[in-house]
Amino acid sequence: DRKKLTDIFIKKHRNGPTGGVELYFDNEKQRFRSVDTKHQDPFKNQ
Repeated sequence: DRKKLTDIFIKKHRNGPTGGVELYFDNEKQRFRSVDTKHQDPFKNQ
């Protein structure tokens, strides 16, 4: 479910790397938050 996820891409950086990051949008607080991609939800397939 990618409804509240967004991808941010940094395409230009003067002296550093470029890349992307996936963020979660918390509509209630109008903020972006980090997404934990290292741990799987044990209840996801139940």
